[in-house]
Amino acid sequence: MEAWGKVNNTEDKIIMLSDPFLNFTKAINAEVDKSAKGLGVRSNRYSMVINNLEISNLEEEKDTKDCEISSAENFLRKI
Repeated sequence: MEAWGKVNNTEDKIIMLSDPFLNFTKAINAEVDKSAKGLGVRSNRYSMVINNLEISNLEEEKDTKDCEISSAENFLRKI
C-alpha cells in the first residue's frame, strides 16, 4: 500500500491501508467467498468516505469483477 501511495502521489491526502486478515472487511460485511474460483474469501470492491471515524458514504459493487459503482470517477460524482 505504501508503494502504491507513493506511485500515485497520495502523500498526506489519502491514508493507504490494507486488511490482510479481513478484520475490517468482515466488520462491514463486505466479504465474499470466491473459493470456487480458487481465490478464497476476499473483500468486495467498494468506495467509502469516512469523516471523523463515521462512514458518511459507502458504495459497494454487486460483483467483485465489476468496478463501476466503486470507480473513483463514479464515486466522486455521487458525493
